[in-house]
Amino acid sequence: MMVDGWRLEIGNGDGHMARVIPIERLQAARTERLRQEALEGFPWDRMDRFMDKVMIPTLVYLPEERQIPVCEALYRLAYEAFLLGITASRSIFYDRCPPRFSSRPMAWVGIYDEVYEHRGNELIQSIAEEFSLSLILSDWAVESVWIAMEAMVPEWFSLGVHHGLSRRLEKR
Repeated sequence: MMVDGWRLEIGNGDGHMARVIPIERLQAARTERLRQEALEGFPWDRMDRFMDKVMIPTLVYLPEERQIPVCEALYRLAYEAFLLGITASRSIFYDRCPPRFSSRPMAWVGIYDEVYEHRGNELIQSIAEEFSLSLILSDWAVESVWIAMEAMVPEWFSLGVHHGLSRRLEKR
């Protein structure tokens, strides 16, 4: 039972007293579990290949001290988009109840476009500001990195949805 931001757990008849648990604590624990799941399931090798083949050649003209925060921002964006996908997989699983889901992770881009694109754009903006990308990069480089970020988010979101749904179906 929920009462003003608190969850009241009532005894199960075995003589134990009810407990009152702050909702914030439950939400923080759930968020931490999801972040840990995302860290454990994140396809680091795939991101490394993307960076080596696509982004590092684009950033090679920058001094190393400027390349590092850009690379960190891109890794962070991929992780956060992957986490967003894992989080979305719960509602996709329960709302859409897919009897079978595609073995191709990119099949979830349509759901991203329909429902989560605004959150993805907020992620891009937030990370770009956090890492001060507009100050680190020249105008043309900012545009190149921004285009890469816009392409990355739906892909990593889809990978996260696929991962989350796979885990949920394993638990069935």
